[in-house]
Amino acid sequence: MALIRRLAAEITPRVLLEDFPTSEFQAKFFVKNCVAPSHIFHLSCGKDECQERMINLGQGEDGYLASSILSKRIREFNENQKRLLPYLEKTTNLCRVNTEQTFDTTFAQLCSFVEPKILLVR
Repeated sequence: MALIRRLAAEITPRVLLEDFPTSEFQAKFFVKNCVAPSHIFHLSCGKDECQERMINLGQGEDGYLASSILSKRIREFNENQKRLLPYLEKTTNLCRVNTEQTFDTTFAQLCSFVEPKILLVR
């Protein structure tokens, strides 16, 4: 909590917190006690695609997790999301990004949420 407050005070105007919040409890605490976030991004893809990407990414790595452990973590993550996402939709600017698209399409969708709109004024 102290680190979040310090970063919010020192870094202007953006702070990116990856993989946070992971539960509804953390989200409620953060929204109540910190600066309200301008955007929250939910990067999603289907279960099969997610598992395939994680398995391919981790093979050959020292910290590779067996698929049974990985499946358990994915299941826990999805259970937390069922409670967390409805709360975030009601209380914040939740931006959903589908990551099953090509990288360029996904990146363009993500940028559309944060890039300013240009207006032509004559």
